[in-house]
Amino acid sequence: MLYLFINRKSQFLISSHYELDMYIFFGCILRIGAIANSIWLPQYCLPYTLMDNYGNLIVFVVIFVKIYNYKKRAVNFLSSKYNIIVVTSLVLLLSIVFIIFLMCREVNIHSNLTRYTRYAQDIMYYSCTFNKNIYSIITLYLYRLSSPVCFIFLCIYISQIRHVPANWNECMLIYRTLVFASVWSTLLTLLIIIDTPISSSFYLVSEFSILTMNLLFTFTFGIIKIYVNETISIHNIVLENGYLLNLVQKNSVNTPKL
Repeated sequence: MLYLFINRKSQFLISSHYELDMYIFFGCILRIGAIANSIWLPQYCLPYTLMDNYGNLIVFVVIFVKIYNYKKRAVNFLSSKYNIIVVTSLVLLLSIVFIIFLMCREVNIHSNLTRYTRYAQDIMYYSCTFNKNIYSIITLYLYRLSSPVCFIFLCIYISQIRHVPANWNECMLIYRTLVFASVWSTLLTLLIIIDTPISSSFYLVSEFSILTMNLLFTFTFGIIKIYVNETISIHNIVLENGYLLNLVQKNSVNTPKL
């Protein structure tokens, strides 16, 4: 990534969605490494800190570039009435950031857990996290609010974007990141459920609720993507048929009568 910044410079801002998704994937791999370090080597905080922060930095930068590309390549967003689409896009992408970054902040699977029952009964913390009593509670609830926010703003987004068919394909490419973030969160939640003791029943219920919400979100977005793809295909067929019809009509008008 540093190589791209140094050598590609401004060209990095026009990277394709597929390239940017690969960077997000790499950033999440680093996050998985940080979580694995917390699970199996909790006494070493330096690898966790480096992998966690660098993974977060990569995803932050890439999502910023996605927003830049989205605004630059999108059609018909110059009018003020389409600002709601841009605002909705930004809120959804920030929700992605919270889903990717804050997942597993609430969990420490080891036996030397620190519980702050004064603040919330079901909160657990990583040993490498500082200011646990305030910072971890804030990050926990930011994460838990991300999925409902995604649902609400996705509904607003779909109701508005259907008026701008020229941007459908571009929007589906950028919101593929939403599906990736949701699947990522689902897999990590499964890991937490498997490694959490059954005695923590209240905590397991909260994790199952997060898992269910993520699965519903992934399914809903998949249905919307299929609908949009089919609509784009129908729209293209109509345009092609209209072009052919106009071409035939022009030829019939220009053909000399015998």
